[in-house]
Parts: sequence; C-alpha cells; structure tokens
Amino acid sequence: MFYRAFFDHSPFGFWIIDSEGKVIECNEAFVRISQAVSREALLGLNLLTDPWGAVFAPACRKALGGEADTLEAPGFSPPPTDALAPLRYVFQPLILDGQSLVLGSV
Repeated sequence: MFYRAFFDHSPFGFWIIDSEGKVIECNEAFVRISQAVSREALLGLNLLTDPWGAVFAPACRKALGGEADTLEAPGFSPPPTDALAPLRYVFQPLILDGQSLVLGSV
C-alpha cells in the first residue's frame, strides 16, 4: 500500500514500461511534467515500436537489458516537438516477480 501511495502521490513523475516496451502505468505527476495529453494517451504506448516513442527506444532497450540510462528529450505531448523544453528522463531496470520492467522517471 505504501509504495502505491508513494507512486500515485509523488511530486516526481514515474512510469512503468513492460518487457515489450509498453507503458503499463504512470502517475499524474509524470503526465503533468512531461506535458502528455493525458494518462490514457500514454498507457499502452509502445516505446519500442510506436513512432511517438522512437526517441525513447534506445534508453528503454538498454534498461530492459539490465543497464540504467538517461536521455534528454522534449516533453511528451504526442507527437514530441522541439518547441517544448527538454526534460531528463531516467530509465532504471526493475525486476518484479521475475518479470523485467523499466521504472522511468522525469
């Protein structure tokens, strides 16, 4: 319960990406900070195959391989645009119940 409350109410933006590169969870802070259209617009987005996620694919692959990575990219208001201020995205490998995931933050 504590971890879910921390995730949901944190002032830091978090997202969780599954082993196939799909965004399976994100908090409202991530939506706000990354300037995404909505939480629903992010959920299901595949960072490895979707053109909107292409800028994130190398860092996501690296984290899925077990190595943390960071990158600077524009806000995530699909499609990404250079007009938005760049943000630092962190991709951290995460193993949960034997499944490889990525915990991302901004």
